[in-house]
Amino acid sequence: MLVSNLGDTPVSTRHRAALERLTASGRFDVIASAVDLHRVALTYVTNKKGGDQILSALPGIADRQHRDFGRDAIVESIRTDLISGGVESGTVEAIVRNAERQFDPAEDIQNALRMIVATSAVSHGVDVENFNSMFFAGMPPAIDEFIQASSRVGRTHVGFVMLIPTPQNRRDRFIFEVHETFHRFLERMIAPPAIERWADRAVVRVIPSLVQNWLIGKIYQEQFVADTDPEKKRTRIFSKVSFVRSLVNRMKAANFVDEAEKYIAGCIGIDAEVGGADTQRQIVSAMVRDRLQEFVRLLDMPTADGDLAAFWDHFRGNLDSPMTSLRDVDAPGTVRPLINTRKADAKDRFHTMMRFIREGGTRKPQGMIETTAELRND
Repeated sequence: MLVSNLGDTPVSTRHRAALERLTASGRFDVIASAVDLHRVALTYVTNKKGGDQILSALPGIADRQHRDFGRDAIVESIRTDLISGGVESGTVEAIVRNAERQFDPAEDIQNALRMIVATSAVSHGVDVENFNSMFFAGMPPAIDEFIQASSRVGRTHVGFVMLIPTPQNRRDRFIFEVHETFHRFLERMIAPPAIERWADRAVVRVIPSLVQNWLIGKIYQEQFVADTDPEKKRTRIFSKVSFVRSLVNRMKAANFVDEAEKYIAGCIGIDAEVGGADTQRQIVSAMVRDRLQEFVRLLDMPTADGDLAAFWDHFRGNLDSPMTSLRDVDAPGTVRPLINTRKADAKDRFHTMMRFIREGGTRKPQGMIETTAELRND
């Protein structure tokens, strides 16, 4: 069946030869694995109503198409699932884990997941190797959403994305007419984020990260290059507070602040011709210098010792810690239980409640990693 349905393409000859070679050697497991890569189709809809309509219409359409292939192809049902903002997180995790599971040819195909209908909820954090076929039922309202959602497929293997325009939508019809040009300039049509680049909080938040980048990515590298080969192994990487304090003493505090400020100004683009701070330059420079002077002051505190990582944590009230991701913009919160020690099962009840919250109030699927391990350490 696979050979007879190969299209007339430049690589169809190679595909036909590969299928015939695998068939002759009895490697049907390899063929089954290749087919299984496209077993789960991901269908993107712009709203949940559209998803419900597809899920409602699919059984009848699929039944007719299977009957067209003959009696042996008839199936009673096709298993589908829905991922949307209204679906509980625990259910979404169960769907993703089911999609990750490889199909066993010995099993009944009717029990295997065949399609997932999803809204924009699938655009972030869903990384499944078996997502290699995606269909867009209409163009998403934002270009960045289209790019983000389409990147769910083909993450490990070759995949494809098919855009099915909504006929009554003028925007979809126009995209269809200029399809090639539209996709050629796709990234240029992303709307700019609605943020102020030179917002006080944004500038202050990145300074600790840039200080560490300057120490390790510039100063350390320059010292390593300047040292002779026998001395390179003694070059200090600034992972200890004492090492940074020694650098400040060697450079003198004022020069240390000047050099760090110059580096940070270049990183954030204060003097950039396009997008520079312009009229806010003096204010931004003053904020950077103030944070650097505070950093130098804290290095001389009696309690400033040990690893630089511990230093950031110890003086969290004075300085932000370096960012670990682009989402790391607010101070993390900690949930601590107020447990009634008179009740013997209080701690277990707390663990159950936290598991309920984290899993979206659904029963934990079999095989899911336990979520209570880190709670028990509290």
